[in-house]
Amino acid sequence: MLQTCAIAQEKQPLFDAFSIGGKGGGYSEGFNPNKSNGGFALGFDMDVFRKRMMYSIDYTLNDEFNLFGDAPSEKYENIGVLAGSYIGNKYIRLEYQAGAGIIWGRYRTDTIIDKNEGPYIGWDIYESKDFWNVSGVGKVSFKIIPIRYIAVGVELQGNLNPVTTFYNQLITVEIGNLRID
Repeated sequence: MLQTCAIAQEKQPLFDAFSIGGKGGGYSEGFNPNKSNGGFALGFDMDVFRKRMMYSIDYTLNDEFNLFGDAPSEKYENIGVLAGSYIGNKYIRLEYQAGAGIIWGRYRTDTIIDKNEGPYIGWDIYESKDFWNVSGVGKVSFKIIPIRYIAVGVELQGNLNPVTTFYNQLITVEIGNLRID
């Protein structure tokens, strides 16, 4: 007598968890405090988690805070694709990722177009250049997940490229299916 045995295969989901998040904070350009600029950083990302790995698409806008400083202000935008992992449990998570991206924006050159010497405040107007280039992106995040669908945390993000190097200090809020049991 022949018996046939049917093996039932469970369909594996494409991912274990996902999130969409916004972030905001500040950025610092370069590592020389005498020459570095800084400003605001805003962005968002989309994350997918699968077996302790995470994959992200990340967008960040960095705009120089330049109230009475040299003109024009510098502005950088970056889109990156990152992969990494995390340690922690379903309530607290330390995430680390690295990847590649494209950066574009405007930076000031060293050429002064107009020297403005006011009686109290003086600032110079510099020549500026638009650019785009390939960049290396890395980020480390610490997140608290108080309920299944919301996470809050802090993030340190770095961007290395041939034009400028900067790092962002951000506060993040994410929504999605975040707890991985």
